[in-house]
Amino acid sequence: MNIDNLASIQNMARTKAIKNYINGQHNVKSRKDFTFKNETFKTAKIVLQSIKSIVDFHSSYICGNPITMNGDKDKIALINGVYRKGLYNKTDYDIAKSIYTYGNAYEYVYKNEKGVIKSKIIRTEDGYPIYDENGNYSSFIEQWTDLTTNTLHEVVYTNYEVIEYSNGVIVHEYNNASGLPIHYTSGNLDEDGYFGLSIVEDLIPIMNEIELLLSKMTDSVSTLSLNPLGISIGDRVDTSIDSNVTGAVLNIESGGDFKYATANIDTNAITKILDNLISQFWTVAQVPSALYGQSNVANVSEVSLKLLFNTADNIAKRTALCMKEGINLRLEYISMLLGVNLNDIDVTFNYNRPVDNASIINDIKTQVELGIMSKETAMRVSPYIVDIDSEVLHIDKNVE
Repeated sequence: MNIDNLASIQNMARTKAIKNYINGQHNVKSRKDFTFKNETFKTAKIVLQSIKSIVDFHSSYICGNPITMNGDKDKIALINGVYRKGLYNKTDYDIAKSIYTYGNAYEYVYKNEKGVIKSKIIRTEDGYPIYDENGNYSSFIEQWTDLTTNTLHEVVYTNYEVIEYSNGVIVHEYNNASGLPIHYTSGNLDEDGYFGLSIVEDLIPIMNEIELLLSKMTDSVSTLSLNPLGISIGDRVDTSIDSNVTGAVLNIESGGDFKYATANIDTNAITKILDNLISQFWTVAQVPSALYGQSNVANVSEVSLKLLFNTADNIAKRTALCMKEGINLRLEYISMLLGVNLNDIDVTFNYNRPVDNASIINDIKTQVELGIMSKETAMRVSPYIVDIDSEVLHIDKNVE
């Protein structure tokens, strides 16, 4: 195995670790129980799922709104039709979510038996690309096990064919009419330079510390604050107690004492640590903490919104550049399947940022009136228009 394929195996291991974490296998769950007051005390194992919300936020931020295609009018109408039939708006969202979760995403473009062009998103934990000794992307392997039948399924993609195996036996062979599965990355590559690293990997260590700290705090409050230990100081006294005494009585020797052991928690220190961890979490997540109740936002202007979402914009721009490279390759594959050159189509991402639509519309109106923006461009940048071609048809129909 050469170093390039070793990088694929290492990436699969990282992907599996993230998959396990997303499915709830957190470090805090490994905390051991202990004996307290002669009984087994179940330690707190607080699991937070904030990272899922971070992934959903970034995925929706970049692909919550459909991307915009720019270019020749007839070609745009053609590709819009392909996108509608192939449900490519959801495909783009799934790719973005995989990138933010695992750092990589894989898309295979094909034409189904009905002649509809679609894309299959290969699960990141099920597939990996193979690179030759020169570092060139030469093939792709997808494999998974059917837990019901314990059957190993494998699909090998090359530039010319797609071969399906079942327990090592060939069951289907197809001509590859498009190309190898498209490999999308986060842009933040590993040390080998082949695979992307995800934001989730950076967040997991911080979240582990937050969960552990909260769990330990819960245990200390439950055991030594709400349910303290009684401590008797001095020798044991065996003398009897008057039977007429009502209630529980402690018989303590002369000079002895009895008190409760309670937890003296340094609240300020713990709060400082927790606040710093949470602050770092939101910084690494590149999400406005105000969205999750960490601060108050009122009367936010358009400029303030841009500042608030500046970090989210930064990660979205990097992701957009990487996704655009893959989408351009998708358009090349669609061109091969249709027999039409669509490579000159440009792609624009429409970030799902809260905006002051009134200000935007006024700005668009002013630029159109000044003659520095066409009506077609105005329609493309309008926050209210998604399908420009259909809107133009409706306008022309009304004019007639």
